[in-house]
Amino acid sequence: MKNLILLLFSLGTVSLAYGQDTKSGLFTMSNTIGGFGGISLNAKHTNTILLHGEGGFRYRNFYIGGFGYGGDLESQYSESQKKDYKMSIGQGGFWLGATSNTSNHWALFSDVKLGFGSLMGRYQISDFVFEEHESFIFTASPQIGISYTNLSLVQIRAFVGYQLSSAVDLDGVLNVDMNSPYVGISVYLGYFQ
Repeated sequence: MKNLILLLFSLGTVSLAYGQDTKSGLFTMSNTIGGFGGISLNAKHTNTILLHGEGGFRYRNFYIGGFGYGGDLESQYSESQKKDYKMSIGQGGFWLGATSNTSNHWALFSDVKLGFGSLMGRYQISDFVFEEHESFIFTASPQIGISYTNLSLVQIRAFVGYQLSSAVDLDGVLNVDMNSPYVGISVYLGYFQ
């Protein structure tokens, strides 16, 4: 229930923040079309840093696109198997969002990423032999932040978000620490005016 409320709150924030058609200092509706792409670094409280590749198509103040990433997570211990698994994730999906304006250097934005992929646990038996277990995972990651656009071609974003994930049972490793807040910074190249 908590996850559903958080997701609805994030979607509501997007619709309320960007429903204005009148021009003001913070909210200005754009009439342009453009595209952008770049990289994003996300850091979780578990000292995990993941590098994302992202790209999108922008129509007025809204954008839709995709993302993908992969990387290592913290090791997890299985109580039932009495083993310590090295964890890794690979995921990609859809990206939906909106910005408060496109004509000013500074803007607010809010978006959500819907990801599909797999979580893998690997246990080393000997030098060249590994035991691997894999589980499908679905995540929803609403985020909100501030962006700075320079020269209409480069945009830098700073944001906070929360990742919600489907339940995981990976050979006794239950509820891998996927539901967690994160902070991040991203750099995009594209057309933003």
